[in-house]
Amino acid sequence: GSCQTATGREVRGRAKRDVSHRECRDNCTELCLGYSYIPCEKVCTLYGDPDELNVSTGEGWLVKNGGGRITQSSGRCGEACFTRIATCPSGTVRSAGVSVVHQASLFGFNSTAECPSPYSGTLVIRCGLNGVEVLEGRCRSGCQPGIFMDRSFEVAYGTITHGFELEAPCPSLANGAITMRCTDGEAKRVAGRCGFNCVSGTVKSGSAAVMFPPFEHDTLRSVDCPVGWAGNLTLACVDSATTIALGQCQRHCDPGTVNVSVGNVSGYLPHGSLNHSHRVLAPCSPSSALAGSVWLECDDGKTLAMSTSDDASCHRHCPAGSVGEGVKAVGHGTMQHDQDATLACLPGFVGNLQVHCWDSEVRIVSGECMMHC
Repeated sequence: GSCQTATGREVRGRAKRDVSHRECRDNCTELCLGYSYIPCEKVCTLYGDPDELNVSTGEGWLVKNGGGRITQSSGRCGEACFTRIATCPSGTVRSAGVSVVHQASLFGFNSTAECPSPYSGTLVIRCGLNGVEVLEGRCRSGCQPGIFMDRSFEVAYGTITHGFELEAPCPSLANGAITMRCTDGEAKRVAGRCGFNCVSGTVKSGSAAVMFPPFEHDTLRSVDCPVGWAGNLTLACVDSATTIALGQCQRHCDPGTVNVSVGNVSGYLPHGSLNHSHRVLAPCSPSSALAGSVWLECDDGKTLAMSTSDDASCHRHCPAGSVGEGVKAVGHGTMQHDQDATLACLPGFVGNLQVHCWDSEVRIVSGECMMHC
């Protein structure tokens, strides 16, 4: 069939001259889109701009009106449509309203073209029957200069390429900077804020008053807790206001005692100065009533007794009394906690008892008093 446009119109060009197929093809030169040929009638039709085709009416060619591109054929029997495979010259294509320059490319091959500044992006183009076409990609718009309002501060920023960030300084008398990011023509703040610097002063952390020197807006500063407290603080300055961002001060413990009770016996655990979170093994006091020791720990100025176990706890001494049953009971004096003793049986009995004092209770470990007959 003959060459047609997408709407079925004949393609504009020159037509109706009896030539051979070879001559018809040779006349379709660089600016020719293609040709149709009817071999039985030896009729050749060239397609393209009539003024640019290398033929003239004096040679028998006729001008034919029609469309501007070859997209299909009429399908008529006895006629064939041919399109010219030619290199696409350099030029421009449009993307997102901007002209993108591309280099000359071979027919059927893909190439790339970069969007001009302040636009960003890469186009994949192809040289085909309809010239250069965009296969994928598009140009994304850059951001024009503007003003961003950070509360009462007017922050001016310049041109930003799509996908890039720009740090815009805060206006005079204020400190800091605003980081703006451009996304396809829209500028947004991604970081930063304007404000005034912080003057020297104190902040309260627990029971400690911590002094700090002047420091700049939107920055962090580390300060140590005062003498008598453990730890350090990370302070943040935001528009002249100083706050604690991280850390706390915890007080050391002064010398003193911790009260302790074991049954009906009251006592105390003496200790010296303790740094926060440190431990010490304190003796159970008074020694006349109690024996053993207990772990103490300093927690932000408070000295606390840790949970006790048999090897770290307070125990009572054993008062004077007797051990054994009935007439076999044998008296004993005051005994220290964890003390052993040997008791002789009473007159009329033979043998002795091995006893042990444990936390105010005297127990028979071995032995027995035997009565004479």
